[in-house]
Amino acid sequence: MDKSSIDLVKLSEFAYNLENCHENLNALGYLNELDNQASLKQIINKLPKFLQNRWRTENQTIKEAGEDVRLKDAVRFVKKAAAEASDPVFGEMGNPKNDKKQAFPSRRIQVNQTNAVTSQRPNKCWVCNNNEHWTDQCHKFKEMSVSNRYELCKSNHVCFSCLRIAGQNHRQDSCNRKKQCGETSGPCLKYHHKMLHAGERVQACFTGVANLECLQEPMLRLVDVEVIIDGKAHWANVLLDNGSQGTFVRKGFAKGLKGKNVTATITTVGGAESVVNSKVLILKLRSNNGIENVTALMMDDITEAKEIPDAELRHIEAAFGLQKASLRRRGGKVDMLIGNNHPKLHTGEMLESDNMVVQKSPFGWTVMGGKVTNDNHNNSVMHVKIHEAVDLTEFWTTESMGVNLKTCECKPRDIDEELEGKLIQESCMKVGEQWLIPYPWAQGPTGLMDNRYQAERMLIGLEKRLMKNTERAKAYDQQMSEMLELAFARKLELEEMSDYKGPVHYIPHHSVLKKGSTSTPLRIVFNSSNKHNGQSLNDYWMKGPDMLNNIQGVIMRFREHKVALWGTSQRCIIEY
Repeated sequence: MDKSSIDLVKLSEFAYNLENCHENLNALGYLNELDNQASLKQIINKLPKFLQNRWRTENQTIKEAGEDVRLKDAVRFVKKAAAEASDPVFGEMGNPKNDKKQAFPSRRIQVNQTNAVTSQRPNKCWVCNNNEHWTDQCHKFKEMSVSNRYELCKSNHVCFSCLRIAGQNHRQDSCNRKKQCGETSGPCLKYHHKMLHAGERVQACFTGVANLECLQEPMLRLVDVEVIIDGKAHWANVLLDNGSQGTFVRKGFAKGLKGKNVTATITTVGGAESVVNSKVLILKLRSNNGIENVTALMMDDITEAKEIPDAELRHIEAAFGLQKASLRRRGGKVDMLIGNNHPKLHTGEMLESDNMVVQKSPFGWTVMGGKVTNDNHNNSVMHVKIHEAVDLTEFWTTESMGVNLKTCECKPRDIDEELEGKLIQESCMKVGEQWLIPYPWAQGPTGLMDNRYQAERMLIGLEKRLMKNTERAKAYDQQMSEMLELAFARKLELEEMSDYKGPVHYIPHHSVLKKGSTSTPLRIVFNSSNKHNGQSLNDYWMKGPDMLNNIQGVIMRFREHKVALWGTSQRCIIEY
């Protein structure tokens, strides 16, 4: 939804309801029920897209100020947005429906990225910057050592196959002149130009490890790990992937192991979801710190990794100054994938050179990265959610209430609550068509403080909200008038107020909407739990016992006869 399709009435109503909800929760002391990030996200998701984008900026501004984002911030934001959209003069600005003619018609301008860098064709020889000869015929280039040629090509982004400047559509892997070196002294089977062939000096002039020709795609972070299964050691090919939120084990490796049956939802790159029925296993992995217990989800297959020759691994170890055979890495099927739900297994000392990184994990040294190409690599799992098994025990237990025979274990009632309930019951009286039930005081009201200022501020806020919705204001006024007509409330005279010398305490009120109700779509609630200096009216009243009927007793009585009667009270008003 964009700004042109926004419903101003619904947005204003949403802002009103949100503000009303915030004040009610704050008055009842339950603000923390919605004052959390999960609830705030649900609230913001109900807004149009352009307001959601503005909220991201608002959220970051609040956090940069060193404060936590609260429900009050969302209320203020939505109220401001509704006020802006409802402005009688500027509220319609930006709405394309109202723009009969644009002063500045928009045009789509396409820019070729390659031509944006340079409008001229590159020179034949990029070393001399002329078109008299090609680079492989350049005397300056021939006089350089192989290592200097290589570094110069690398810094100028040159294709190693044809020695021409590479571009968006010209890389070594896509070069139409790509072929093996063919140097007969080796022979060299690598893909590069003959002028970049180092021969026997490859190890001496080896300045980086990220350009090993055997690496047609970046290396995965693999390591051989000892797994203890039934007291025996088994070596697993483990992939450390901190981009995955789950840990997995290949079914062929964990065959025969017992685990908990679960249903899991697996989300891959792009948001595609799949539901699988599998098992959750707890495996013991031996690390440098001892035994690590790892919880893993069993999968039919994880991925496969390319085999790296031992000679190349030894080159990497020498380049980073590692001891020989420090990299325990092999290709083939990956037996386990450890995600970021086991973060400590990914940490350790890290060394970097060019486009390659070696890192010491709790299982030993690992290597990742290497030559970057445009080869497609299928990253798999990004998020895993385990569904708890559905337990129908509670359902059947509820259905059997009133049927199964159980021993009667009555909970002893609190003596104070029983006395309070007796006082409340004895004070009941019928006055005309109404029942009057006075609430006894648990302690004298002399300790109640005068909260007139607080009640006035809350009343002003209520009136401002009602002024924005005339229909709701009429319903509120009607409810107040009915209270006066039914003698549930009366207006105090000035003489009564001046002659009264006892404690004074005001009770704020607000409205609660009941959608679908024909009798009372709007109900006025008097908030006797409103706190003022840590005290409320409820603190001074007797609570009495819990008068709700036991559900088991209700079901048993419901089954005693053929016909059941149901009734409710029309109104229950607290008269102060």
